[in-house]
Amino acid sequence: MLEDNGEGAWRGEHEVPQGWSDSQCIRRLGLPVDTLDDVQLQQAMVISGVDRAQLLAVHLAGEATPALLADSLERLTLAEQMPELGGAALTRIYQRTASAAEQRLCQAYAPLTPPLARRLLARLSPEALADWHSQGTLPAWLQQQAQQITRDLPLARALEGLYQPRLADSDSERLLLACIERHSGWPDPVRLEIRQTHPDGRLLAAIGAQQASERCVLLRSDLGYEVFKGERPVAGPVYRDAYQALYSAAPAKLKATWGSAQALAEHTQHLAAAEREKWPLRLWGPQAKRPALRHRLRGGAPLSPQVPSSPFFDRSVPARLRRLYPSITQEQVERLQADWRNTMRSAETELQIREDALRQVRIDLDRWAAAVPRRRPAVRKILNAWQQNSIRVLSTGQRIHALDLKNFELENSDLASLTLPTGLSHIADLDLSGNNALSELPAHWLQSLPQLQRLTLSRCRFDAVPELRVPGNLQWLDLEHNRISWDARAQAALERLTGLRVLDLSQNPLLQAPNLQHLPGLGSVFMVNCGLTELPQGLERLESALIIDLSENQFQRLAPGFTLPVDTANALTLESPALGPHIREQIEEYYQLQGADLLVSDIDYQPLLADASARRLQLWTRVPLHYRRALRQLIDDAADYDDTLTGLESLWRRLERMDTDPAFRELALDSPASLLLEL
Repeated sequence: MLEDNGEGAWRGEHEVPQGWSDSQCIRRLGLPVDTLDDVQLQQAMVISGVDRAQLLAVHLAGEATPALLADSLERLTLAEQMPELGGAALTRIYQRTASAAEQRLCQAYAPLTPPLARRLLARLSPEALADWHSQGTLPAWLQQQAQQITRDLPLARALEGLYQPRLADSDSERLLLACIERHSGWPDPVRLEIRQTHPDGRLLAAIGAQQASERCVLLRSDLGYEVFKGERPVAGPVYRDAYQALYSAAPAKLKATWGSAQALAEHTQHLAAAEREKWPLRLWGPQAKRPALRHRLRGGAPLSPQVPSSPFFDRSVPARLRRLYPSITQEQVERLQADWRNTMRSAETELQIREDALRQVRIDLDRWAAAVPRRRPAVRKILNAWQQNSIRVLSTGQRIHALDLKNFELENSDLASLTLPTGLSHIADLDLSGNNALSELPAHWLQSLPQLQRLTLSRCRFDAVPELRVPGNLQWLDLEHNRISWDARAQAALERLTGLRVLDLSQNPLLQAPNLQHLPGLGSVFMVNCGLTELPQGLERLESALIIDLSENQFQRLAPGFTLPVDTANALTLESPALGPHIREQIEEYYQLQGADLLVSDIDYQPLLADASARRLQLWTRVPLHYRRALRQLIDDAADYDDTLTGLESLWRRLERMDTDPAFRELALDSPASLLLEL
């Protein structure tokens, strides 16, 4: 029996992808990559940013083939098959003719290309594709994929040019020169420029000071690179790749450092791959990686487990267990077999029960999805959860079993008509976020998930707090951006969640603030933009608060005698343009009396204060409060520097100078805080 992901990837059910090399995983994706060797396949992984876990997710969990990986393989194959063509010709062949639907997607998600648009649209059901043609609407999950590709594509194209010169663009050249600068430095008296076609053509990339005494110019055309030495109109030799041209143009000392053009290429490619995550920041500035919202809930990243290859899968019982649970480890198999022996249960009987159950689950899910095509993507996710093949890795490193059904456009009728199969009691994380028509979570779903610890229902239409079968187990509840107004019923449901550690009710029209006095274990609370005019009761009972974000509300005053424990007060954020004048005066008075700023949480300054010495922390208290608040954007920018420690150290030096130099302090306080590093 063959397992596939619906896009060409395949394996026999007896096969063990965990034991395959990365290259074998790629060759089993069903893509035409015969002309590429294993080294080029590895290069495609670097270019696209796909790691081994994602490859295993395709073969073990039936996930879609990463579109950027397939695209990179297609472009590298094209260059390999047509060595006589230049970059412009290769690009024309690659682009081909786009359909109206593909053109529309490219326009909506620039810089998406027609081949990438084709791959994405192929994932739509006929009904969803018809909606795209007629109404221009896409399922939320496909919108998310398209947005991610548009963010990742510029770096993929830049990296591509390091491996295949005929596919290089100006970002490839900027990346190349940045790598050279980091790898071996560049002599101060020399400036190197890469220009389009002519010595005075468009500047594509450069390193070295503009006022440098010596200027080297590489001229780039569709044929390659020429070192311009001033003797035109007699043209110099044209090199097919920039490494050869750079080596030819470099000063003798750098040539000795590099060794050869080939060695330069290898060092550059190694550095580019090793520091892949840092290049967006280096090439396109600090905004490239800054999240749109600060302090929002962030779950762990769903990953497929990477299980080492082991010969134990060759034995019949382990092999059958692996077919049931593709990510099962040797230790787990041995423990399960030992448990069966100790309890006098037959392995054959236990396996048959599980195999029959999986077969019935497939039948039931196929029947459920057949009635409504939009349900089909959810089937694979539910199967993965049943097969214990969907793992969420939390920020602590803890691995928990998850059922991830976000952004599938599921409706109340979809959940109500599906009785979850038995065998999901291990699920600790349920994510239904982004199903914006969903307003009910059926009781039989919650009864099937007694071990639920994390429930994410953001961006839906819920108007009530769900009531869980075992409410004391829940630690994480995300109800951001729903339609909940707070009342006695909501309060009663919340108070049953005695184990809750994280609560997000942001972007709900609560109007009345929840009472938190019965939830002392809450560590993170978010009630941003909830129409609140009074603070929640019970804030003083929170024993280990890290962040209490109550920003963007309309609070009018603090209650008489309002006092919080120091750590709780430092975790609180009340910042909002709609705060009344009376509460603003109270916040300033509270700071003067208690030394805690209720307007801005200490977590906003965390990058600067996390590793600060006691002396610097004391200095920080002497910075005027209004100026500290204004420094937050500068702290974020400094933390986003290529060298974070250098950026934050520069900021500390300015603050230390403010503390000891009255004239500089006056200058700094009279200038916008954002300009402090420029003073």
